[in-house]
Amino acid sequence: MQRLICSVGLMLVVLSAERQPARESQLEQAVLIGESYGTIYNPRPTENADFMFFQGEPVSVHVRVFNNDVVPHWLARRSAENEELLVLRSVGAGTPVGRSELALSVSEITEARSDTAVLLKKAETDRFELASKTSLVMTARLRCLRTPWPAGVYKLKVGSTVDAADGASLVVTSETVSFEIRAIRSREDRVELLRRQATRQLFAGGYVQADQLFDELLSIYPESYLAYLLKGDIALRLGRKADAKELYNRALTILTEGRDTLYVRFRGSTTLEETIRTVQARLERVS
Repeated sequence: MQRLICSVGLMLVVLSAERQPARESQLEQAVLIGESYGTIYNPRPTENADFMFFQGEPVSVHVRVFNNDVVPHWLARRSAENEELLVLRSVGAGTPVGRSELALSVSEITEARSDTAVLLKKAETDRFELASKTSLVMTARLRCLRTPWPAGVYKLKVGSTVDAADGASLVVTSETVSFEIRAIRSREDRVELLRRQATRQLFAGGYVQADQLFDELLSIYPESYLAYLLKGDIALRLGRKADAKELYNRALTILTEGRDTLYVRFRGSTTLEETIRTVQARLERVS
């Protein structure tokens, strides 16, 4: 049996929530996956996996505690001796590696922030207040010491040592997450990886880097409507309205002529007509 060793770095943030969870409870805890941008030019995750990452991509999981109440609530560690806020355990490890144990460790907490103040710093505070309609999000970044991370499906059970300290009810709505690690073997894989890398830069505000990655994508797959569409978005953000219009027109032409065959093949439930309307709406903004 092989043993897969990974390390996890931990960071905390406090986020305002735009919508309430469905269940009416005072505090809710859920596990989420981070930095996943879906699949456009590749098959969806394999069976028994909710998300997909290519070998070498960043993988992170989040535990979010949301205050669904109209008043603040106090949170605290269950034990002052427990230095870790996140608890991760493998309940399924990748094939073809087999059901090997996924050994995880959590590094020291850095800080938890709101918009106005640092709420928790270097694990020095064991109690803090969570305002109404806000979330404490604990993020564990997984880094595998084996290179590359063995392909297969992985399932983690993720929890926290945080609990309500003022008698409020805390309901755990989810505690497991499954993801596929996929090897990069084909041109479609390289196209999808570049698309995800460019999207990651775009979300981070790295417009120049994103634009360069989309150019690299187009060098191996010139029929990507999405690369032209998002290059148009970048041009518009940078004040190049005429360039944006030209790029949107290229994206629309590729779609209407059916030349983006990878998108047509892997697009999932979205219809081609819906995608065309999306591009047309972008064109209307610059016309």
